[in-house]
Amino acid sequence: MHRVHGRAGREPPRVRAAAGPAAADRQEWDPGWAGTDVAPYLVGQPPQAWAGLVAAQAEATAAAWADPRAWEGSTVFGGAEMPAADVGSMMTAEFAVHAWDVAVGSGQRPPAVPGPLGERVLEGVLAIAPMGREGGWFAPEVPVGTDAPAFDRALAASGRNPAWTCV
Repeated sequence: MHRVHGRAGREPPRVRAAAGPAAADRQEWDPGWAGTDVAPYLVGQPPQAWAGLVAAQAEATAAAWADPRAWEGSTVFGGAEMPAADVGSMMTAEFAVHAWDVAVGSGQRPPAVPGPLGERVLEGVLAIAPMGREGGWFAPEVPVGTDAPAFDRALAASGRNPAWTCV
């Protein structure tokens, strides 16, 4: 069993490499951090290097998750032991939904989500949506048509309006 969430210093080497050395200094939950803050692995780096560093982090994370062993067995997430595949599904949903949040909230057009990825994100969102609404971190589900793309249905299930823009 290994941890996939928490301080990077306790992560297996391949996950620690994906998280970056600055993540080891980060608290498990830092309420003082906002989406407009610089990600820990970018602190002290020149802004012109950020795009390349973010791309490198994304590639390292994708490589770690491409290893089938990352999806096998169990892991600890949020203090509880869970099937690694369930955690992977939830984290895939988290990354995709929050990427949409950042893109749309900053006035950008979100990237297209291929159907198979949208289906995986929808599975992950549906698995946690009742708990999310109960815990207050998901708004009520937004109605969308049953023929809407899977990713739009995932956004709606997480309380987001897929048609919303900030402009």
